Amino acid sequence: MAILDVTDLRKEYGGFVAVEGSSFSIERGEVFGVVGPNGAGKTTTLKMLAGLIEPTAGTAVVAGHTPGEPAMARQLGFLPEESPLYEEMTAIDYLEFFADLYDVPTDVARERIHDSLDRLDLEHRDRRIGNMSKGMQRKVAIARALVNDPDVLIFDEPASGLDPLTTNYIIDFTRELSDEGKTIVFSAHNLFHVESICDRVAIMNEGA
Repeated sequence: MAILDVTDLRKEYGGFVAVEGSSFSIERGEVFGVVGPNGAGKTTTLKMLAGLIEPTAGTAVVAGHTPGEPAMARQLGFLPEESPLYEEMTAIDYLEFFADLYDVPTDVARERIHDSLDRLDLEHRDRRIGNMSKGMQRKVAIARALVNDPDVLIFDEPASGLDPLTTNYIIDFTRELSDEGKTIVFSAHNLFHVESICDRVAIMNEGA
């Protein structure tokens, strides 16, 4: 049974069509890649699935809910390509803050946060985020997407601009999440990463 189902999704900005007539479904536990050149409509599609922007036409159902519904937000973890963090906070304080927003009990949140950071091999987690490298910040952002233990994860270019070692940690961690039954949708430019991890791939070009 599909956990994510998209039918004729379309997004216009004025007279510009960013996404046109996208239809696909994703099975529970699947890793689904969205690939294509810059400007193909990948990020717009993922933002519509996450409920951050409304489609002009078409429908999407994520974990049994319409994107943007509070019930869906609790089932979803979203990692944008650019993910500004609260630089004055430490990684632990930042993640505990988001766990509190999701009403995750303190003891559960603490265990979940440290487990994610251990698996992502993030050291110096009491350091201010503003003093972390880009790779370390990306790991914190990924941990934030997991703090509510979502069924569906949407990652927009999760390894963008990262060094090879950090990229490998993130790819391996994504594979582990899939093995645990998480459904993962992600966009990427690197076809090697897509080929190594995805069960299926959608190719986008000029919004289609």
